[in-house]
Amino acid sequence: MKNLPNDLKLHVVSHSHWDREWRQPFEFFQPYLVKCLDQLFEIFENDPNYKAFLLDGQTAMLEDYLEVRPERAEDVRRWLKEGRLFTGPWYSLVDNNLIAGESIIRNLLYGMRIAESRGATMREGYLISSFGHCGQMPQIFSGFGITSIIFSRGISQWQTKSEMIWESPDGSQALGFHLPDRYTKSNWFYLVHRPGCVGRDAMDWSYRWAADCPMHACDAASADHYWWRTREVFLRDKGLWVKCVEELIEKALSVSVVPILLGMDGVDHLFPHRDVPEIIRTANEHFGREVVVHSTLPAYIADVRAYVKKRGIKLQTFKGEMRRPIKVPGFNQLLPGTISSRINMKLLNHAAETALIRLAEPICALASMHGSEYPKPFVDKAWKMLMVNHAHDGICGTSVDAVHDAMAERYAQARNLSDFIAYEAMKDIVLKIDTSRLEEREIALTVFNTAGFRRSRVVRAVIDLPYSWKPAGLQIRDVKGRPVPFVLKSKQKQEREILADHEAQLGFLCLRVEADFLAEDLPAFGYKTYIVKPGAWLNLTIPDKCCSFESARMTAPAEIENEFLRVKAEADGSLTLTDKKTGRVYSGLNVFVSSGDVGDSTTYTPPMNDSIIYSTSAAGVVEIIEQGPLSASLRITRRMTLPARCEPREKNVELVETAQPFKARRSTDMVEETIVSIVTLECSARRADIKTVVENNARDHRLRVIFPSGATKAKSWLADAPFDVVERDIHLPETPDWTEPLPETQAASSWFAVSDEKGGLAILTKGIPEAACLDDKPHTLALTLLRGTRRSIGEDYSLEGSQCLGRLEFHYAIQPIAGDWKKHGLVRAAADFMTPIRAILSASQRKGSLTNASDYLLLDVKPASAAGNLGVSCIKKSEDGKSVIIRLWNPTREKIQVKLNLKGQKGETLAVQSDEINPAKMKKSAGYFTLEHCKIAAFKMTV
Repeated sequence: MKNLPNDLKLHVVSHSHWDREWRQPFEFFQPYLVKCLDQLFEIFENDPNYKAFLLDGQTAMLEDYLEVRPERAEDVRRWLKEGRLFTGPWYSLVDNNLIAGESIIRNLLYGMRIAESRGATMREGYLISSFGHCGQMPQIFSGFGITSIIFSRGISQWQTKSEMIWESPDGSQALGFHLPDRYTKSNWFYLVHRPGCVGRDAMDWSYRWAADCPMHACDAASADHYWWRTREVFLRDKGLWVKCVEELIEKALSVSVVPILLGMDGVDHLFPHRDVPEIIRTANEHFGREVVVHSTLPAYIADVRAYVKKRGIKLQTFKGEMRRPIKVPGFNQLLPGTISSRINMKLLNHAAETALIRLAEPICALASMHGSEYPKPFVDKAWKMLMVNHAHDGICGTSVDAVHDAMAERYAQARNLSDFIAYEAMKDIVLKIDTSRLEEREIALTVFNTAGFRRSRVVRAVIDLPYSWKPAGLQIRDVKGRPVPFVLKSKQKQEREILADHEAQLGFLCLRVEADFLAEDLPAFGYKTYIVKPGAWLNLTIPDKCCSFESARMTAPAEIENEFLRVKAEADGSLTLTDKKTGRVYSGLNVFVSSGDVGDSTTYTPPMNDSIIYSTSAAGVVEIIEQGPLSASLRITRRMTLPARCEPREKNVELVETAQPFKARRSTDMVEETIVSIVTLECSARRADIKTVVENNARDHRLRVIFPSGATKAKSWLADAPFDVVERDIHLPETPDWTEPLPETQAASSWFAVSDEKGGLAILTKGIPEAACLDDKPHTLALTLLRGTRRSIGEDYSLEGSQCLGRLEFHYAIQPIAGDWKKHGLVRAAADFMTPIRAILSASQRKGSLTNASDYLLLDVKPASAAGNLGVSCIKKSEDGKSVIIRLWNPTREKIQVKLNLKGQKGETLAVQSDEINPAKMKKSAGYFTLEHCKIAAFKMTV
């Protein structure tokens, strides 16, 4: 190679990208990990020239290894401290599009703390696996003192060189290092190791039978396991080594701004290669000077930073989310279909995150403020189960069925544990509430609101009255004795179990009453107590003069309405919604659309001979199941006749190639798909809540639900993302010649919307992350409910789980809007929709230190109109157990003034996301803190 730059330097970073579970379950890969690290540590002991190794930026690898090799803990500590072994900052390598923003922060928090406890953590942002990236990653990393990001996917080398600046919406910047499209995290592996050490071209994926002793379990029960090459022979042609290194340098220089280059020596589950130091030494002897060094990511980044600063180089800046597809083939594909594959995993994740972040942590923090022990070991355990599931190949749905079966069990465990500790904390709080004024046969019913704002909700309570009381009826009153409106749903005699710490379980004979009641003006991050007693029924069957609200009610055989909205079910099963305040009518809502999908878990690919089927092709069966006054509900049942599967157009051809949809069509044999939607209007609600249950019997298809918005003049649509609201163009240019065409669908965490000055719609969701705004005349919003595919990443595993067959339950809501989204408080609306109400019965009279109702979080926001767009990410106990952390975020492009008071606490505010890892104080004026545009801030409140 001629004319090497005088200041050329190639940093070779040895690593292994370790999918904890993917093509095989964890129990397969953990022994393999132990074998890999045993070999690495033997190399460390015997070869000082093998400088360092990166454990994929995730500390879960260390925990999995030390679980089997606890005796190596001190060796691990020594190598971490010496800078030969690197781990962190992550606990697991997440996909940051599909988990809560709070989960991103906790993954980093746990990852860095565990790494530090083991010896040291790497403080470089390592984002080499997420299928695209949310725009707030530079700001999130900055909260942990991390100002560099190494990433792949989401942007291509036709848009940027390897070195660039990535800027968050708030202005936080990170020095970005984009790994090249073709080889991403593995350019040394593909350009040096494969051709130079094993004699295989970079992109040669065909095995040729050789004397490397291939083995395979061939009994029928084990035949799906891999073949394994048990003997590897490495080439030692030094001239070939030099040629390969020169090719890597040439390719890396072509995409780099500076002559400081990165060679990533690793790939999925790759063991360390002993010859790397000798290859480097051979190359340097050829160059006549030290050009290549066995190095580390921190050393490489420090060299680039110094070079750029010394020469005053201005790097290209990219702002916001990184979700751009690639034009040419390579491993840097965005793979946007991962947002909707295996939707059951996304739904389970949402339920588990909700139970932990929105319920257990706030309630346990509240209880700890009154002397209860904070259950940190159980909180940590629940988080670890969640974080393991947040690894990209898990949450994205790209693994084999056994992996996702294990994930489902961990989600259930995390949710069960979260529910239990929340219940224990509620019991502790209730025991401290003064109920000394309860009369005989009165029971306290305490309602908990863990949201960071006051709200009114219809609560469904299940109330057990002792059957020995012979209750003739039921009354619910507030603590001042005023009747509380409720609607009786059911009553029946039951025997329940009652437990105690020092007694066996006993039978409790009771009258179980299920009732809806209106819990008005619930305190923010607090509770409110009601009184339940037997007596003459005071339930509501029709709008009653004692109501302090305008009721929800049936107004026609297939029509319900409340103060703000009217919803009518049409004969074809679609909905017509009227905004009573503006008179705007939205029709054709909640229509289901099925289209074929011959792609895989990463990519939606319709067959060339597709047939698109709408639920309106057959009549819907409409029933009124609740008539008010607290809520009114319609049930709409539809039966869609769908092709049973996709199949080859020609006989005797396997349908395996994602890249050839022209070979496929939807089958002529059909199955029935039953879809039941329950549409509910609560009194005084500005949204229509929908629960849809799908009995999915069809394979190889995508099912979406659509909502024509009528916002015909809109040019863009909106969706929320972790700590952000993203604006996206409706009209997309045609890109048929790209490896990945621009995707119509995008990620939406909990809501998406489109509007013009006259009207529009917002769709609120619970764990349904793929959305789109179609470039049609009414600018239809589309929500992907499921994608059924038979393959994971293009390989024909004949997977059953990825077809998402069987019963699936979805929750979403429709809210009409017009003009600027910020006028409608959609951030708070989504939080209200997602955050459940919890309640607990307590039957004893006792003196207590707590009042019957209390706000614990008081937020004063300027301007007042901004309150509905101030996000509350978490209310939790600090890691040291001495404070309560309240994390807020401002998604708007304007400043918000915030005055925060946590009852009984004094506070300081940290402009951090990281729970005090890298604290920085915010400015305070006249009691208000300024939350700048698009900022995330943690408030530390101390007794």
